[in-house]
Amino acid sequence: CLQAITRMADRVQVFVQRARIAAPREVSKITLLYDRIVHEVQLPDGGSFHPKLWVTYYRPRNTRDTAGRPEIVRLICASRNLTTSQCWEAFVALEGTVGTGTRSDALNTDIASCLESLVRPELRKAASYRALLAAVRKTQFTPATPLRGSARLRWQGPGSGALDQYLPKSGRKALVVSPFLGATFLRPIQAGYQEVIVISTQQALDEI
Repeated sequence: CLQAITRMADRVQVFVQRARIAAPREVSKITLLYDRIVHEVQLPDGGSFHPKLWVTYYRPRNTRDTAGRPEIVRLICASRNLTTSQCWEAFVALEGTVGTGTRSDALNTDIASCLESLVRPELRKAASYRALLAAVRKTQFTPATPLRGSARLRWQGPGSGALDQYLPKSGRKALVVSPFLGATFLRPIQAGYQEVIVISTQQALDEI
């Protein structure tokens, strides 16, 4: 366990809301090693930091059996935090292969900008971070057919507008799938669409 955590320090970085990590039942010296991979984020003006984003970079081992296999970047955008909750989850997963040149696709730029906004200057020197960022910029993602050419990673940070600015204001039918949502978010959608279908948890629907 000690060796595994130590090796992870150069490969895994986790960014969390400051002071929002649940305390373990028992604290040991091994637990303290997680400080090497967990980084607290404090936004200005008391803002809350709660993205549910995973960006992973896979490189094949240097063996005869894996020769010629591509490097892969995978993006997962989920609906909930790291938690013990048993609530169902909605997510979007995209995958692509790493090429040789930097791409100008909007999706690549979105992901790279998001990663750059998270990392403090001292962490930007880490080899694992630089390798991940370079791979993202060179990856050709292959979204599902309806999203090809239009897939974007929209994220909200200090100084940016609310994410609902990217939603169409009106239409014939809207499908909303989210385990967590409120009436304030749904009202403008209900006003602009002829039909609105909401899929959520029983608790969220009861509160609405």
